[in-house]
Amino acid sequence: MRRTGLPLAYSQGFHPQPRMNQAAPLPLGMLSDAEVIDIWIDSTISLENLQQYLVDTPQPGIEITSIRIIPGNEPSIQTRVHHVDYLAQPLMGKLSATIQPEIDHLLSTNQLLRVRRQKEYDLRPLILQLAFIIVDSMQGEALSMSLLSLPGQTGRPDEVIQALGYDPSEFRFTRTAIHLTD
Repeated sequence: MRRTGLPLAYSQGFHPQPRMNQAAPLPLGMLSDAEVIDIWIDSTISLENLQQYLVDTPQPGIEITSIRIIPGNEPSIQTRVHHVDYLAQPLMGKLSATIQPEIDHLLSTNQLLRVRRQKEYDLRPLILQLAFIIVDSMQGEALSMSLLSLPGQTGRPDEVIQALGYDPSEFRFTRTAIHLTD
């Protein structure tokens, strides 16, 4: 945002920071093809001019697909995330031939107790969709999953992989979509 020269709004206090909120920050080591961010700008600027600022200041690896003006009274972006889609691709080799029965067993389970930060929780209701797919001939096999992402109820793709009996460090995780409540 600094490269664009846009007049960003800053927080108040001793260490002012640009006012920006990510919809769902990712854990370290995960990739993303889908990000949603709220940015406050300290001036009145048309949507067309804002789009032009962003297009005229290319950011390697970042493609801006859409922008819109958000009314000030709208709930924060973090509170509007409902679920998130991920791809989990094995780094080496292929998935086991038994992956589909393992997926079916996991999805048929009523409860899948896990521990995160010394608290027990049930992972099963956080898994909305889980499927074995072939991405394409270049990228090969992957697991596609949609995980609930509500305050206090967030599914993580590495925990789903672990629940299937695989080592999460042997997978590449990419967020492919963020679904908002509206």
